[in-house]
Amino acid sequence: MNDELFEKYLSNRLTADEAAALKRVLASDQQARAQFVQTLQEWQLFAEAARQITAGSEIAEAAAPTANDPLRRRRPSQRVPPLPRRRPARRMAMVLLPLVGLAACLAIVLLMPSQAAKAEPFAAFSMVQPGVVLQRGDSKLVPAAGMALLPGDAVSVVTGSHASVRYADDTRLDLAPGTTVTLVGGQAAPGAALGVPGKRVLVTSGSVTAEVAKQPLGHPMQFLTPQAQATVLGTKLILDVVGAATRLEVVHGLVGLSRRAERTMIEVAGGQCATVAEGVELAARAIIADVTVNAEGEHRPGIKTEYFADTSLSKLMFTRTDATVSYDPGLETPPLDISPSHFSVRWSGTIQPRFSETYMLHLEADSGVRLFIDGKVLIDDSAASVVSDHQVAVAFEAGKRYPLRIEYIQPKAGMMIKLRWESLQQAMEIVPTERLSPDP
Repeated sequence: MNDELFEKYLSNRLTADEAAALKRVLASDQQARAQFVQTLQEWQLFAEAARQITAGSEIAEAAAPTANDPLRRRRPSQRVPPLPRRRPARRMAMVLLPLVGLAACLAIVLLMPSQAAKAEPFAAFSMVQPGVVLQRGDSKLVPAAGMALLPGDAVSVVTGSHASVRYADDTRLDLAPGTTVTLVGGQAAPGAALGVPGKRVLVTSGSVTAEVAKQPLGHPMQFLTPQAQATVLGTKLILDVVGAATRLEVVHGLVGLSRRAERTMIEVAGGQCATVAEGVELAARAIIADVTVNAEGEHRPGIKTEYFADTSLSKLMFTRTDATVSYDPGLETPPLDISPSHFSVRWSGTIQPRFSETYMLHLEADSGVRLFIDGKVLIDDSAASVVSDHQVAVAFEAGKRYPLRIEYIQPKAGMMIKLRWESLQQAMEIVPTERLSPDP
């Protein structure tokens, strides 16, 4: 019930009765007051981050919220709207005005400790490349390695640049190109007075790789995106914010993940990933971890797989290592976790035959595909729209590694693709993991 009232307050949809109910809750329930102020604070921080991003920096123009962005729609009102002339509306305003005053008083009283904490640095840049911008209040600064960070600092990383941040407890954040984050303090971060102490990072866009040191009991580190909240006690993770989706990949450890609008949380363990987006089931899925190259320099098994949020292989969402090029879920959602249509995939690496003879490669797919071997285009049917078994004969030498690249274009829905081979001595099979490598 409280969550629903808070949600309606943020979107200015409270009725007179609901406003009165919320006033009673805030006046009588200390925990509800803390939760209410915490919700206000989080949305204000996101609104401030968005304001800073769009305050003249071309760095984050692509990441600025659109008119339909939930953040822009739901941020708390910054002023009381003028009172209309109609009597019922005036009565509504008379009910709401004490509520707004109460909320403001709560925010002032409960957030005073966090204001004092803003003067205390809690982290520093460990590495900064040219093109990184630090927004501190109304000032835009050019950061350098070793520069201290204060609560509320917003960091924007342009394409082609990179930055790393280290906390006092050796927690590290690597900020990829195109990433914008707002850092909300260390152990004394805003929220400590609300019963939610610990580090907080607001990720507006881009990709953050975090190696989180073990956090004190009851003091988790939280990553907040417009869609999701990830709660971490100590682990290594990768968090990607692409469009209206948030993808979490846990390398090791355990992370609690929930939607921002819900309280239900799932656990994502090492070797698993999950995506938070509208219309997508919130569930942990297994991923294939990279295998470290051994001391003798042997190639890793599997194939490098890149997923793109368009059909031109340009808007990279994430990269992982797949065992083979074989996916046939029928009408199920493809392994993008975020959209069943309008995407593309690129597999790349090497292929190593067992025998010196001519192989017949079979590339079966339900949409457009291209196949490259040793840099040469052997199959090019990017406009296909029905299931087709493309075949090409290739003369291979046993044990030699040949560069391999496959491109898959899906403008509609579903996903089906298989790479098989056969020869005089080789029975027809899916090209196995051990005969593929993501290494060039």
